[in-house]
Amino acid sequence: MVVALIEAAPLDMNEIREANKKDKLLKEVISWLVSGVYQDGILFKEARIVVPQALQSKVLNQLHHGHVGMVRMKLYARGMVFWIGLSSDIEKTAGKCQTCLEYGQPNKNLNLHPWKPTNQVGKRLHIDILGPLEGDMYLAAYDVHSKYPWIEKLGDTSSACIKKKLEEIFLQIGAPELIVSDNCANFKSKELMDNGSAENLVRKFKTTFKRLRMDEESKESAVKIFLKVCRGVPSVVTGKASLELMCGRKQLFFKKSKEVKEEKVRFKNVMVKTKADKKWKRGIIKSKVGVNLYKVMVEGKEQLKHADQIRKRRLDTTPLKRIRRAVSHKTVQLNNLSDSVAKHYAGKPVATSGQVTEVIELKKEDPGYETLRKTRYLC
Repeated sequence: MVVALIEAAPLDMNEIREANKKDKLLKEVISWLVSGVYQDGILFKEARIVVPQALQSKVLNQLHHGHVGMVRMKLYARGMVFWIGLSSDIEKTAGKCQTCLEYGQPNKNLNLHPWKPTNQVGKRLHIDILGPLEGDMYLAAYDVHSKYPWIEKLGDTSSACIKKKLEEIFLQIGAPELIVSDNCANFKSKELMDNGSAENLVRKFKTTFKRLRMDEESKESAVKIFLKVCRGVPSVVTGKASLELMCGRKQLFFKKSKEVKEEKVRFKNVMVKTKADKKWKRGIIKSKVGVNLYKVMVEGKEQLKHADQIRKRRLDTTPLKRIRRAVSHKTVQLNNLSDSVAKHYAGKPVATSGQVTEVIELKKEDPGYETLRKTRYLC
């Protein structure tokens, strides 16, 4: 009966396996299962975060922030995020941006011969003056190796003002071996592109500046957004961001959750200084939540206190010390001990203050042992 049912089944396992290999969607799912990692509630595909559908539009907007082009958006995304159809979604996002369509970049001049690339940061710096852009003039500077850009607003276009801005850049990366500028006759060669790197930067900045102004960004904000995007998004040529080549680190895309592990504290009973009356009150440390920050229970309420508002509270352990002395001498003076406490220590009813009675040394199994042990916390 069972054999007949199996033989009559429309599919077998081998057929399903072969179909899985050909199915585009299931191939992706199988790839996730093989190479994916689920960690702290987040699914990773290799080192890339798998973004839920509800957050995909937000990520796309972030990738296109500063009106980054489609190619650089894909390059940026492939190092950090993943979902099925990511490339097509990026193409749609970049293609339907009306601001990008309105302020598109002109076609490149393919007949020009570019400068040779350099092999280290700060070796050659290209500079150019751009403007007026809404009444302002800017100095554009561009490190050839890292492609790291600077856009500095100029008060005027005098040599003194330009020199001052260049000196500020040199303080960051050091003086370059060579500066290329349109204004220098030595670089007006027909065989070489006249300061092409800086001119490309100028063209990109003008286009992006206009797009961001269309998005109602202020002039200062537009400059900052352009620099952030231009420095942080990987280059199509090198595959790395200029910030990474210049500074050795990548720009943060996802905010990391700050998880502070609660630590054990050396002592719990403390005196805490209050803000209201600036008096020291008794408190109990519940946990350590920072380098010098503690959660403290004060008068039944939990408060956050800095270490300089806390000091150790010395407990009144006089009854415990008296009992320890009494155990060694087999007698104890009960002047300041209550009857209920003394009963546990002696194991029998005792007289009131001023009298001496024999004290029985308690063991762990004796009923009064816990009371004796907890006496150290009496205050």
